[in-house]
Amino acid sequence: SYLMLADLDDPAVEPLSGPVPVGEDDTALLQLTSGSSAEPKAVRITHGNLYANMTAMVQAGALDPVNDVMVSWLPLFHDMGMVGLLTVPMALGLELVKVTPTDFMSRPLLWAELISKYRGTITASPNFGYALLARRLANTDEHYDLSSLRFALNGAEPIEPAAVRAFTSAGARFGLSETCMVCAYGMAEATLAVSFAPLGIGMQVDTVDADALETGRHAVVAGPSDPDVRTFPRLGPPMPGMEVQVVADDGRPLGQREVGRLQLRGESVTRQYLTTAGSLPTQDPDGWLDTGDEGYLIEGEVVVCGRRKDVIIMGGRNIYPLDIERAAGLVDGVRPGNVAAVRMDAGARRESFAVAVESKQAGDADAERILRKEVTSRVLDAIGLRPAAVVVLPPAALPKTPSGKLRRAAVRDRIADYLP
Repeated sequence: SYLMLADLDDPAVEPLSGPVPVGEDDTALLQLTSGSSAEPKAVRITHGNLYANMTAMVQAGALDPVNDVMVSWLPLFHDMGMVGLLTVPMALGLELVKVTPTDFMSRPLLWAELISKYRGTITASPNFGYALLARRLANTDEHYDLSSLRFALNGAEPIEPAAVRAFTSAGARFGLSETCMVCAYGMAEATLAVSFAPLGIGMQVDTVDADALETGRHAVVAGPSDPDVRTFPRLGPPMPGMEVQVVADDGRPLGQREVGRLQLRGESVTRQYLTTAGSLPTQDPDGWLDTGDEGYLIEGEVVVCGRRKDVIIMGGRNIYPLDIERAAGLVDGVRPGNVAAVRMDAGARRESFAVAVESKQAGDADAERILRKEVTSRVLDAIGLRPAAVVVLPPAALPKTPSGKLRRAAVRDRIADYLP
């Protein structure tokens, strides 16, 4: 049985006299996946899953209920907000300062204000949140004290190193330590956290040779003079109780720096999806869950290259959309963080890709023509390939999930009429 939140104000509702007995395999949460690359479905998280992941995060994050203060604007319908910044502090007895996503989006500097006022030590956000706050901090005359922040978790979407550097640089004059950033990997199927970068060292990146990555499927460390490189954040070792392996398409385990499919196994990994067609198992007979992500391992640390379904294959190269989006996002007039690269069905031709960008200049034919030309040039310089089409859309036109991730399949549908 259950109660709606609104019913808790009913005088007839009696407070619980003690903890409610539950089994380890009883359902604790049903987490809806974002549907960014597939049809939405519910992930069944048991009390055993939840306890395992929470205790792992407490250990990896060195959470201290006496001295730590969490500050969050994250939505509670997403695993990072619900599990990481509500359930964990509730279970641990850790102070939490909470506002809504609307509060943050309408006034991004509120985030810095709350950290400063309440001496926040822990916060979390997808990459776009740090990018947005960085722009506001760089242009404000207000005074904040961000010196208390020791743990700024970055996850839930691809991490852009330039955005992280902009955040730590803009925050430096307010006492923000560049070592506070904790790059992380997580997913609903793992309850929340898969890996945290080590504390107190800040963002660490792996810069690799682009040709070896895209054609040889190997992350070869780039030399200082190499002209064509790709850079990925290092996401740390798996959480306590979690295993991560990389396998080839045939299921063969791969070695260090070999790129393949990332798989997870551990006590916090769900065994079951719930769909409109019934329940579906998530694990193979050996307990491994396929994440749908491609990546590699460095000395036990996880590196994620991108979503497997989104990879664009051209001329024997595996191109990750993020490399294209990063280049297009550098063009003046393109809204930061609002770029989508999507592959186009090859049919009888070689596979190609299109780039959709949001801009306030959408609707101005001359401005759009210039944007298309500049985006094409930037992408060509970055990856050596020309997009089949560049589509300029007005602000808020790109389809996204409630947690802010691009819905690539929906993007393709949205721009279909503009494609050759």
